[in-house]
Amino acid sequence: MAINMNMNKNTSIISLSLSCMVDRICKNYLIAKEIFGLNLKNYLSIFVTRNFLSQKNL
Repeated sequence: MAINMNMNKNTSIISLSLSCMVDRICKNYLIAKEIFGLNLKNYLSIFVTRNFLSQKNL
């Protein structure tokens, strides 16, 4: 019983952090769209490239 509750807690934490990440991406996209008039494909490629580069620097 306790293990089940623990697993559910971990799963909800993971899904919560994922939804926060998606929410942040969407907000950044909307801001970028207003400023630069970017379309979604360009924005996603910029976002992925930036993430990839920041991970390489670590």
